[in-house]
Amino acid sequence: MRRSLKLPLLAAGSLAALIVLLLLVLTQTDFGRERVRMFGLDQLAERVHGRVAVGRIEGNLLSGVRLIDVAITDSAGAPFLRADTLSLRYSLRSLYRKHLTFQDVRLVDAVVVLDRQPGERWNFERLFQGDTMVTASDTIPGFGDWIRLENVELVRADVTARSAWAPDSVLGDAARAEAVRL
Repeated sequence: MRRSLKLPLLAAGSLAALIVLLLLVLTQTDFGRERVRMFGLDQLAERVHGRVAVGRIEGNLLSGVRLIDVAITDSAGAPFLRADTLSLRYSLRSLYRKHLTFQDVRLVDAVVVLDRQPGERWNFERLFQGDTMVTASDTIPGFGDWIRLENVELVRADVTARSAWAPDSVLGDAARAEAVRL
């Protein structure tokens, strides 16, 4: 009976060692990080209504990441985010639960543009549109329905928010002129 258990235990142990080795290669080597970068960009290309570029990935991918030369633009090339370096920490447990919870988010030499043209939605709403096939009865949260940023630091960053504005139409001419003046 002992002999009959040796082979399955040996196979299970070998499989576990192979999985650990593969995990270490994908998360701790430049080769693995490049594979993860390419996979991630392919996944984002399907979900973002614009263009996402990441020059390089550094760090231990099991707990955090440092993205080098990050750019997110809309389909017309208008910028949303550009950063020389974007670093953050996360937990695999929150990712498994489909929660995007990032700690110690740091953007260096960054430009962030929040833009809402007249009659349109904000640029980030257009870029990161949810699933248009979701029905009203769908109550199961999907990946990215929960996003939380903790301890955000901007280093040498420029943040611009643009939105068309007009005074309330119910105001009289003098009140409208005063609202515009302020």
